[in-house]
Amino acid sequence: MTGLLQATSEQESLFTGLPQLLTKGLDKVMTIFKHRDPNFYAACVAALEITNN
Repeated sequence: MTGLLQATSEQESLFTGLPQLLTKGLDKVMTIFKHRDPNFYAACVAALEITNN
C-alpha cells in the first residue's frame, strides 16, 4: 500500500507542474510553427485549450 501512496503523491506533483511546463516550455517551442505551419499551430493550440464544462 505504501508504494501506491507514493505513486499517487508523485502523480499529483507531476500534474501540478504540467501547466508550467506547457507555458514555459512547449508554448515557446510551438511559436516556431505559428508562421511555418499555421494549420498545425492552430490545431495544437486548440487541443491544449482548457475549457471549464
